[in-house]
Amino acid sequence: MFKKHFLLLCLTCTLSTFSQEKTESDTLIAYEIIYVNKEEFDKQIFLTNVELFYVEEGKTFYLEGFNHTGEKTIIALKYAQTNKGIDYFEFFNNEYEFINDEEQAIFYFKSKSKQVKDTSDSMYRVIQIQKN
Repeated sequence: MFKKHFLLLCLTCTLSTFSQEKTESDTLIAYEIIYVNKEEFDKQIFLTNVELFYVEEGKTFYLEGFNHTGEKTIIALKYAQTNKGIDYFEFFNNEYEFINDEEQAIFYFKSKSKQVKDTSDSMYRVIQIQKN
């Protein structure tokens, strides 16, 4: 798989380290949120029991957790480009900006906005990682 040389990211300094026993409130959950014309359109659980890793060597984020069917799933968001000082990571043929909102204790990946086919509407997707 990938080298076990990675940086484990935590939401807050007070969050228990992953080598210690975690309580349910310490677990992370990832939501998929769809926005249409900058308004929330749909929100659903993307992965549960999430661990977020960053592998510096390949400039890749890995989200590891369980999907809606209970299968262990690993999602890779690989570095794509830097544009106007913002780093973008590729996932499913779209580029996502990584944002660490320390004030809200949330990590999220926000896709670039795209026009909805055959409409004047625009949409973007957010993968939001937060404490359960």
